[in-house]
Amino acid sequence: MADTIQIADVAYPLLTDDPRNSPWSITERGAKIEWERRFGFLGGMGAYLSRRPDDYLMLRNMDALTSPYLRLHPATTVISLTGANVESILPVYVITEQDSGGKTYAYLLSARNAWKIDLSDNSTGTVEDFGAGAICGRPAFFKGKWHIPLGKSVDYVTLDTIAVGDDASGDTWTPVSNEKALHFATYQKDAQEMLARAYSTNLIDLSANGTTWQGDDFEVPTTAPISDLLSAQGELIICSAESIFMMDGDGNAIRILQTISTGAGGNDAATAFLGSNSAQIGAFTYFPHPSGLWRFIGQAAQTPIGPEQDEQFVNRTLDGFQVFTTPSIGWRSVAPWGKWIYATYQDHLFAGEILGDGKVRWHGAVWQEVGSLITR
Repeated sequence: MADTIQIADVAYPLLTDDPRNSPWSITERGAKIEWERRFGFLGGMGAYLSRRPDDYLMLRNMDALTSPYLRLHPATTVISLTGANVESILPVYVITEQDSGGKTYAYLLSARNAWKIDLSDNSTGTVEDFGAGAICGRPAFFKGKWHIPLGKSVDYVTLDTIAVGDDASGDTWTPVSNEKALHFATYQKDAQEMLARAYSTNLIDLSANGTTWQGDDFEVPTTAPISDLLSAQGELIICSAESIFMMDGDGNAIRILQTISTGAGGNDAATAFLGSNSAQIGAFTYFPHPSGLWRFIGQAAQTPIGPEQDEQFVNRTLDGFQVFTTPSIGWRSVAPWGKWIYATYQDHLFAGEILGDGKVRWHGAVWQEVGSLITR
């Protein structure tokens, strides 16, 4: 008996390891055969004996969560951006602002650039180039303006004026002299709102006005650079390639996850940015890393929640398509939006629904950047 079936010149595998449980068999000519497949097609076409309606977790551009029905994902709008020294290993952050006429723009911050996108028609104009050595980190809105960190060697800037039109170079970006930052986060210390910055490699400092810093220099016990900074439930969440920490108002950094620091595909330059593009919503913190996509609740309940963590997960190749192919790259970013969450793994963008405990019901891959090694 054949172990493949040919459809439109493509051979698909038939699971026939156990003939007793396989519906594939030789029958007499003209015999009437009826078969109803109620549980989807995990493992390719054939007798995969599943008994869970959500067994098939991954499809490209289709949602199989309502098995046995398949639904196409909504169409994707692609906006092409060009700029200096764009690298997919670098984090990407997005903020929104309005001009004096009430028109809304999205700013995409990555590498040394800021792209301004007119959300009414998705048009983009001249990019703002912050210069050699700049690497955009996580921005923070503080005291009525956005603070944009630009890495170890370039002074951070504030976005002071939003010009009419989609040219980012027409806006007012004001450098704060002799002050550097890797990432920012707003932070409530006692009764006062503060701006926290990560700078140097592993230092944290606070400011009450966004320009004058207290010089606390709280040291985080990590040798890898701080790759992201979040605020959750009155404490700072500090991410790096090798650990994730929670810091209280007294500067005590408590390690809540220890990982192994690895570069993407052996590229050591990428190690500094593992753990960037983390996210926080409500009580939940999400941390993307080659070791997994992690969900935290405070200092406890560290749980990997990626679809590849499902105990019944099978990583099949179909039509040359396989989802999880390079574990050393792993999860690169995560972004919640309402009850939905989006996360990138290698060259795929996944979408899922956030459940009550912060875990995710995954709806598959909604985007694949063909030919690209890493997607943010």
